[in-house]
Amino acid sequence: MIRRRIAAGVGILLLAGCSSAMQRGGSTTPAASSRVITAGELKDAPYGNLYDLIQARRPLWLQSYAPSGGQWSLPEVIMGNREMGGPESLRQIPLASVAEVRYYERSEAQAVFGPEHTSGVIRVQNRASP
Repeated sequence: MIRRRIAAGVGILLLAGCSSAMQRGGSTTPAASSRVITAGELKDAPYGNLYDLIQARRPLWLQSYAPSGGQWSLPEVIMGNREMGGPESLRQIPLASVAEVRYYERSEAQAVFGPEHTSGVIRVQNRASP
C-alpha cells in the first residue's frame, strides 16, 4: 500500500514537471549547440550577413579575451583554410554561402589551429559549389 502511494506520488511529480516544462516553452528536441551554427539555423535567418547572425544568436563568440598578462584580442575567423582576420570580417560573408559555423575556445583553437590562436577561432565552412 505504501509503495503504491509512493509510486503514485512520483508519477504525479513527473507529470507536473513535464507539464510545466511545456508551458515554459520546453521541447523534446535538443537545444541548439552553443558552439555550432548549423545549416538549419542559417536557412531563412533574417540577417544580412554572418556577423549579424552570430551577434544575435551567439554573442559570446564575438567577445575579446585577454590571456593572463596579455593584451585583449578577438577570435580569429577562418573560412575554409584561409585566415580572414577578426570578427569584423564576418560582415563580408553572406549567409547563403555558409554551410556551418563552429566556434573553438582558446585551448581547443590552439590544439587544432596552432599556439598563436590564443583568443579562439570562428571557423566558417562554405557550401559546396553545384
